[in-house]
Amino acid sequence: MKLRTGPALFLGLSLLVAIPPLASAATGDPVAEIRDAYKEAKRERSLTSDQAAAWIVDLFGLAEEGVGTDQGFEALDLILELGDRFPETKAARERVPAMMIAGYADDLDKMGELVDRVDLDVEQYDALWNRTTNDRVRATLLLADLRAATKDAGYVKISEDDVIRGMAACEQLNSVYAELLDRRGKPFREVAASACFQMQNLRIGMVAPDIVAPDIDGVEFKLSDYRGKVVVLDFWGNW
Repeated sequence: MKLRTGPALFLGLSLLVAIPPLASAATGDPVAEIRDAYKEAKRERSLTSDQAAAWIVDLFGLAEEGVGTDQGFEALDLILELGDRFPETKAARERVPAMMIAGYADDLDKMGELVDRVDLDVEQYDALWNRTTNDRVRATLLLADLRAATKDAGYVKISEDDVIRGMAACEQLNSVYAELLDRRGKPFREVAASACFQMQNLRIGMVAPDIVAPDIDGVEFKLSDYRGKVVVLDFWGNW
């Protein structure tokens, strides 16, 4: 996906709709007013692409006026949501990651939200990695990279590129960034443990880890005792 930035898209979007006045300052928070109006339109099932596009124009203006502020970020966050509603508004959504990265690269919570909501392309990933000075943001990027690489590892044989990417992320999350805390207060080493174990031991095509357990008669057996034979494992439990 190639980002479309600059005034051309903004101007083009403006020409598509009759733009209503910017949300009033009755509450002092125009982003919240747009969000409330959006929720109301969803409840009433009256939302149209023209209305969504008009709100997006207003929100871009608020985001540009409030770069680096919570309100500016909330405006961009709402564009992400509105941009998904209609085919006509999806192009506007593509501008948002670059604007978030430019204004908030060192904010762990905001960049964590971005990474959770948007599948960053290579250009966006590199832009955030190079711009941020916050190692916890970089660790968040590595964790997202690891999870993307292992997403289908339990079902299909993943590509060599995904293996390299996942293993590199595990190495850094277990060394350089191991004791740093994620935005929920857990060490990245712990948060990454399950995905790293899968990447290192449970990929399709790898030799299964050995299992030692008693059979139904209480006789201990090892999975490796059945090497070369077809084995069906049925895991179950009672709660």
